[in-house]
Amino acid sequence: MIKVLLIPDRKVIEFEEKELRVRDILERFDFDEDDVAVLVNNHLIEDLDYIVKEGDDVKLVRVATGG
Repeated sequence: MIKVLLIPDRKVIEFEEKELRVRDILERFDFDEDDVAVLVNNHLIEDLDYIVKEGDDVKLVRVATGG
């Protein structure tokens, strides 16, 4: 199971899979890669094909845009 923390909402969403690509996680939230910063084990991940594994600490930080 993969747990994803949404920030600033402080909601934890769980996925049954043991592995997911960052791209797949973003698609499930209907987020564009420019909408969020993806942190896995406190490292910024920019590769959408990066594999997130069960037990990883995953955070999606929504980025404020606009002017």
